[in-house]
Amino acid sequence: MHPIKPYVERVTAQPKRKVDDTTGQIYYENSVKARSMLPSWMWKTRGRVDDPRVRKNKRLGAASLMDMALRSMARNMTRIDYEALRCIPSHIAMKLANLITSSETWSLETWETFVAAHPEAVPDMNYKLDIPDARGTNLCELPSLNKHLSNLTFDHVTRLSIVELAFTTDNLFEIAKIPNLEVLNLQGRVSGNSVDDSVYNDYFLSRWSYVVLGSGHLSKLRVLIFRHFDVTSATLKKLSPFPALALCNLESVCLKSDRNNTSRNGWEVIG
Repeated sequence: MHPIKPYVERVTAQPKRKVDDTTGQIYYENSVKARSMLPSWMWKTRGRVDDPRVRKNKRLGAASLMDMALRSMARNMTRIDYEALRCIPSHIAMKLANLITSSETWSLETWETFVAAHPEAVPDMNYKLDIPDARGTNLCELPSLNKHLSNLTFDHVTRLSIVELAFTTDNLFEIAKIPNLEVLNLQGRVSGNSVDDSVYNDYFLSRWSYVVLGSGHLSKLRVLIFRHFDVTSATLKKLSPFPALALCNLESVCLKSDRNNTSRNGWEVIG
């Protein structure tokens, strides 16, 4: 289980004069403000969970055991680890997740525990969580935050957008390995009316599609956007075999001359 964040007491920095009762020796004791070794941002939430001891039932009669148990679990999510949450039935986990969602008390630690134990209970939503710090401080929690975000996997990434694309073609093959990617938006660098990333052309996208389809990647991709690349409508033919692809947005100066050829590749022109 995750340990509870220790209580930090503010004490004065002035030394205190004390006397040892056994030896009678006089000494001075100096105390300083302690800082928790556990990062507080892991448990930071937008809302506040109601205390089960002071919460009143809004309906007639006493609250049910289920309601009291869910409120107690939501109150003590910092003490519930993966093994404990995994033992909870799926329908109970969904009720607990709904309670956390309604009270806006999702924290990064709670979300990661739910994703590992009951991924079906985690709601599909964009959840913004601000981590403020006082002006003029040394941002003591920034290193731990950066380390944690750097170690996250890409299994839960469903939408990826990269603007002003500035990496090698090998990186595009690595992006294709994201297992649950549904929307991929890549936009090249534009300088005036010219395209800087001419390496992303029909030949490369044809080779990229062949390798990706052969390896079984991007099987859930539904929307694909390529903008400011040196491609023609011939690329659409190579993208047609993607099993779930329903919308493909290509934007290139080369498409203006062969706009009518898109229908030959099995695609319907929109707009």
